[in-house]
Amino acid sequence: MTRSNPARFTLSLGMLWLAAGALFKLFEGSPNDVPESVRDLSPFGALNTMRVAIGVELAVVGAVIALPRIGWLFLAALYCVFIGALLPLALSGETSCGCFGGNITISPWLMLGIDASLLVAVLATKPWRALPKESGLGFVALLPILAVAAYAPYKKIQEADLPTIERRAPVAFSAPVIPNGTPVSPSRGTAPEASPNAASGVAGSPDLTSEVAPTPDVAETTTPANPAELVLPEYRELRITDWVGQDVWDTELTYFYEAGANAGFAQGAFMPNSHVIVYRQTCHVCKEHLEKVWEEVQNGAPQWQGRTLVLLRLAETKDTEENNDCQLLPEPSEKITFPALKRGYVLTTPYSFDIDENNLIQNPVDLRTK
Repeated sequence: MTRSNPARFTLSLGMLWLAAGALFKLFEGSPNDVPESVRDLSPFGALNTMRVAIGVELAVVGAVIALPRIGWLFLAALYCVFIGALLPLALSGETSCGCFGGNITISPWLMLGIDASLLVAVLATKPWRALPKESGLGFVALLPILAVAAYAPYKKIQEADLPTIERRAPVAFSAPVIPNGTPVSPSRGTAPEASPNAASGVAGSPDLTSEVAPTPDVAETTTPANPAELVLPEYRELRITDWVGQDVWDTELTYFYEAGANAGFAQGAFMPNSHVIVYRQTCHVCKEHLEKVWEEVQNGAPQWQGRTLVLLRLAETKDTEENNDCQLLPEPSEKITFPALKRGYVLTTPYSFDIDENNLIQNPVDLRTK
């Protein structure tokens, strides 16, 4: 390999760009930075998808360093994968691709242009011909690089439990129950803009007033730890399927419920014999499902008669009155609002689950696939 060899230059440039993205994701990124389209396609979940992505990128970097006459092929293939993932992100209007973690915003269109340019440059210089056979550090040097590539993401990106918070102990209920066979009026309350007075670890908490149903009689609770005084771990994927058979007040939902109350939300409550719908106000699929349930309630559908509906909204820092798609809400219903989840936290929407007469979570359903 000579200094004037263009193949060496383009291959090094492509490798360094790849290494930069992998290292930024490793030290500054979060599994929540993985694009939703990629998370939906991946069978591993957000946490392991992040680990695998970083591991593969570091392994390709190692292959280019140790065996460039072979490594270029893996580098080119990976850039093709990147282009395939970036194109739908760019077309959907996403503002950041998450390629360098959540702290660095890079437009998918810009990243698409950079990756495509590097791919063309590598292929144009024909490294399979231009590089001498003795190029690189050799196969022996590749083995420890692969070991580091596999171990580093697993060691660095860990999922930790939330801080312990005392459970609620409701003793009296006056929950709004859908009357048998009686149509009810629609609710078109809109959520106000987010305010900065959120609890620690959650941001952008709106100050709800008349838009949220008054808190029912759920007095006599234990005194919980103040969520503002608790330190959240870096990452947590909240999986409703993991809570099946557990008392709803014994799950991680309690932490965010208390965080919402601490941030000024007028909270309803999780009720026995109820159906919970988890949604975001900017989610179009959420809007469609809520409108469907509203229509079923209006028409007296038997599955809703004599039950309590609990609408659990996940606030986001980008929420405004103008982008509230979910204005048609089935009534009567309990309304609970969680402040915007900390970056690095994932809770899929729209989702639904039941709470049985013993307060146990049952029948979780990912409504995106229903």
